[in-house]
Order: sequence, then structure tokens, then C-alpha cells
Amino acid sequence: MKQEFVRYKLPGFRVLVAWLELLGGAGLIVGLKWPFFLYLSSAGLGLLMLAGVAVRVRMKDGLLASLPAFFFMLINFYIFAVASGLVERSSLKVQAFLKLPR
Repeated sequence: MKQEFVRYKLPGFRVLVAWLELLGGAGLIVGLKWPFFLYLSSAGLGLLMLAGVAVRVRMKDGLLASLPAFFFMLINFYIFAVASGLVERSSLKVQAFLKLPR
């Protein structure tokens, strides 16, 4: 990972990105109890992954290298959309597993 940030010419952001990812992941978990943290962390992680996709495009990396960041960006923006009510979640099979309130 360290070499990747050097290759992107962003070595100073490595620690910041690591902390933002850790805080975002913790926020997703805490957000199951307190929705504000779910909104904040899913939007933040989505934007972080959008920046990751932009860096991959700028570096002219292939589709396979860019796919994880793109996939996690979509997932986090979808979590934000469902949590904020922009997308109906009645069709989700996951809600029974997580026992989310309707």
C-alpha cells in the first residue's frame, strides 16, 4: 500500500486515508444504532471511494484495478440513499437479517 500512494504521488495522504477508512467503518457499525452516524460515514466513505476512483482514472489504471474502489463507492452511496430514505428498502432481503426497523 505504501508503494501505491508513492505511485499516486500522494504519500502524505496515506495515514489520513487509513484513519478516514477506519472511522468510516466504525461509523457504519455505530450507525446501526444511531442513524446520524450511518448517514455521515456512508456519505464520507462514498466520497473517499469516489476520490479513489478519480485517482485510478488519473493514473490510467485498468478496469480491474479500479473496480474495488468503484464497487465500494456504489455500496456506500447506496447505504446512504437507503438510510436517508431516497431509495425504498422494502425490497431488500437484508433487512430481515439485520432486523432493521421499517
